Amino acid sequence: MHAGKIWGLVAILTVFATLLSGCVLVEEKGHPPAVVVAKKPRLVLIKEIDVYYAPDVDIELYFYKGYWYWYNGKHWYWSQYYNGPWEILPPGKVPPPMFKIPPGIRKKIK
Repeated sequence: MHAGKIWGLVAILTVFATLLSGCVLVEEKGHPPAVVVAKKPRLVLIKEIDVYYAPDVDIELYFYKGYWYWYNGKHWYWSQYYNGPWEILPPGKVPPPMFKIPPGIRKKIK
């Protein structure tokens, strides 16, 4: 299949997935993953650590002190905007409150 047709199909599937879930993850080898969030997500404050959590998207998306943070289970990413562009955050640069996020927060807040 021609590369242009493949990217066209990827674009259509991305839009469709975004409409269904409000969020989609697109990974390209050699680049940070692209998280596409359809609109600014609703935020809920985790009072104990002063971090906001976005419960209505399908990823672990947080807001803290003017920046958006996303954890994919392996790496932390950060951005000035909820829909990226995302940059990998070295472990020593992850804000300490991110390590205090209660386990199972996705199940507790909806």
